[in-house]
Amino acid sequence: VSRPLRYGNLVGLEGRPLRSIVGGTGLAVSSSCAHPVFAVDFACYCAKAEVQRGLYALSGGQPARREGWTSPELDRIAGGFFSGSLDSHENGLLRPRYDGYVPLQEQAGGVLQQYLKGEILREKAWQQIQAHYLNSL
Repeated sequence: VSRPLRYGNLVGLEGRPLRSIVGGTGLAVSSSCAHPVFAVDFACYCAKAEVQRGLYALSGGQPARREGWTSPELDRIAGGFFSGSLDSHENGLLRPRYDGYVPLQEQAGGVLQQYLKGEILREKAWQQIQAHYLNSL
């Protein structure tokens, strides 16, 4: 590839790095699980450092542990993704954990796009985002 994709941290604003929301689906055991002991054992196995920087990531998972993010082998395989974005990952804000948050992020993101494209004014964007937020609760 003559011009490979490069990864980096978030840009700064007024000399300070911006922060993003981090956190995904995660790994959990349902209260209706037929074999909770096995499921918990599996979750604990997946959370081990050697699994996070090995089998888990090599199978397509994005490691949660720092050991995965700082693995030279994984970084090489991922084209520098982990080292290039580590600061943003470590300084990110944990995604809020309430049922309405994901739809809020999608809806507010759409409003933000409209504002950035100049399709709506700042005040209208703020009002819509605030309404989506209140509705998400």
